[in-house]
Amino acid sequence: MLQASQLTDGLCRYLIEVMALWICFFTGSDLVWRQCLPCDHCYEQASGAVFDPSTSSTYEYAPCNDTLCSDLPETHCVSKKPDNGDSNDRLSVCSYTYSYGDESFTIGELSYDTLTLPTPTDQPDSLIRFAFGCGHNNTGDGNNDFAGAEGVIGLGQGALSLTSQLRATKFSYCLQLISDAASVTSPLFIGAGAELQSSPSDAVLRTPLVTNPVLPSLYYVNLNGISLGGKAIDIPSDTFEIREDGTGGIFLDCGTTITFLEIQAYDAVLTAFKALVPLLPVDSLEFGLELCYNTTLRVASMKNPPTLTFHFEGADMELPWRNSFVSVDEEVECLALGRSLGFSIFGNIQQQNFHILYDLEAKQVSFAPASCDAL
Repeated sequence: MLQASQLTDGLCRYLIEVMALWICFFTGSDLVWRQCLPCDHCYEQASGAVFDPSTSSTYEYAPCNDTLCSDLPETHCVSKKPDNGDSNDRLSVCSYTYSYGDESFTIGELSYDTLTLPTPTDQPDSLIRFAFGCGHNNTGDGNNDFAGAEGVIGLGQGALSLTSQLRATKFSYCLQLISDAASVTSPLFIGAGAELQSSPSDAVLRTPLVTNPVLPSLYYVNLNGISLGGKAIDIPSDTFEIREDGTGGIFLDCGTTITFLEIQAYDAVLTAFKALVPLLPVDSLEFGLELCYNTTLRVASMKNPPTLTFHFEGADMELPWRNSFVSVDEEVECLALGRSLGFSIFGNIQQQNFHILYDLEAKQVSFAPASCDAL
């Protein structure tokens, strides 16, 4: 089991500690990378030194014709001198540019080294020739540089992800509430220990994973509709269908903070909340979210706030208020949803305090309410 701590807002809300390294983890991407010397632009890490490949006897560049190089979305070949080669020797190395949805990016070389991971027996397990990005130019979204993490672990379905390289058929996580203290950790399980824990069987909900042929590494699911307070919200039936060009659909990403819905769905949910909440919204411009309320007034006027339910295929995921609204100020809470065009993402605020299991063999996602610190 790996432990994740909530350290910051933004792209890297949850960080994993792996062998004394603090690293972000995303289900919406594949590449595993860390900052490397020499730096063209390395942000300041919260802890630990930037990795120096010359200190590792098992480090090697991935050549340009490496099959994994073709799994990166943007690459080109660069000529490099091998670390232990003659000065006249040159290698054609796979150089990459890897970007995220908020325009964060890493630029570097695809490389190999030995990866060591903790195990339940406290005997570290080593994976020889683990492929990862050695990032020399790494930039966050402007508000934070990957929370000062040493790098990112991708948990997508592509060949470069940690789970694919470990040949893991299952993984699960449980994300603590953002209101919890930073000392409360969130567990990440990979492999045999990933089964859902401490939940009665009737509380476990399951929905099939579906494939978007254009974006096959993402974890898409079927969403049939959304309701609020037990009443269905009027959303066009084809809003969440995956289209031939790869647009549409909804996928799960623990690296995206809020949930993004296509415009027609977002507007319908916003209208439904305004109709059910008997309060005037407060000015939300400074918070970057559209619908905000005074927390004290909302608590006083609504003893039982309405539940937002996502009706996934075969699984109705009921979200309490704390999974729908996020505290942005001492007296202000805002709806943790955003508009999107051409796609929808189920983000980490909505996933908090659910133990979520990805079964890649059975091609399904299971989830159940949980106290993450008890797992």
